[in-house]
Amino acid sequence: MSAEFEHRGIPNKGSIQAHRASVDIVSPLDLQRTYQDLKDANAPIIYRYQQLPQQNGYVLYHEESDVNELTISSDQKEIIVRYPDSQLRNGEVLFSAAYPLIESQLQEQGHLTCHAACVVVEGQGVLLLGPNGSGKTSAVLELCRKYGAKLMGNNSCIIGLDNALRTVEGTKSLILRYSSIVQDHPELTHLFNADEKDPWRKKISVAPEEIGIQTQEEPVSVESAYLLHVDNTLLELYRDKANALDDKLYLYDNFSRIIRLTGMTPLIGDKYDFSSYFPSLDKQQYYEGRIALIGYLQDKLLMDRLTGPLDRVVGFIADEAKEKAK
Repeated sequence: MSAEFEHRGIPNKGSIQAHRASVDIVSPLDLQRTYQDLKDANAPIIYRYQQLPQQNGYVLYHEESDVNELTISSDQKEIIVRYPDSQLRNGEVLFSAAYPLIESQLQEQGHLTCHAACVVVEGQGVLLLGPNGSGKTSAVLELCRKYGAKLMGNNSCIIGLDNALRTVEGTKSLILRYSSIVQDHPELTHLFNADEKDPWRKKISVAPEEIGIQTQEEPVSVESAYLLHVDNTLLELYRDKANALDDKLYLYDNFSRIIRLTGMTPLIGDKYDFSSYFPSLDKQQYYEGRIALIGYLQDKLLMDRLTGPLDRVVGFIADEAKEKAK
């Protein structure tokens, strides 16, 4: 017996197959399923994850218990989560507990998960970085809807450095913030409720095809990278090299936040209490790989920091892609 669960914004090829014996998650970015879904499929609560692109798997078990405890095997391929069912919040605890193990396997093979967007413009892979609210999604929408770019990933991307930098996978769902849509893409406000009480915090997930955006499914070589700060109060575009101290620290934090658990940790119960201690799975070789990747962005790709209004920022990115494609 098996059942396939659909999730808005997630491609079918990344869907979870729920079996009586296990649950296989094909993609490390495809963890947005619920504990209740699995119960409804009469599947025992055993989760088996497979990580791309190497397909080295591990197993995450859940045991009903009166204590809160996480146990990791010595080979870091097996984890036992012991929590009362009442604290699992529809499985979110289990999914967040999986991320560090997946990330460890990724960085073992020279890949990592970063908070970024990636689009393909004129056949050129373009990596867009910046903290929350910097305008990455607004730039993605503009590049895809106005310039015909393809979406490789939004919000989270898996990147790897060999002879060149590649984006091998990315989340295809678009997380839209109401206040940004009102300002930059008012034609999409119909996707939200008419009355939004907190326009900054209100977000929805939309599949690319719902708004006419094509996606890139195959890995792509990254030819350009930008650190964005979209600011529509400015009239001009400001551009400089993203190699200052704060740029280096931002990139290091971005590339380290999952493996070192500085950006996420399992939270339990209705009040989102902190769970038991989960150790960092970082290693020196992972650290050296992240530093090499930062060096490649800054020294090889000569990553720019772009600050300015959306139309100027996106126009510059599109023009540079066209120039490189010649």
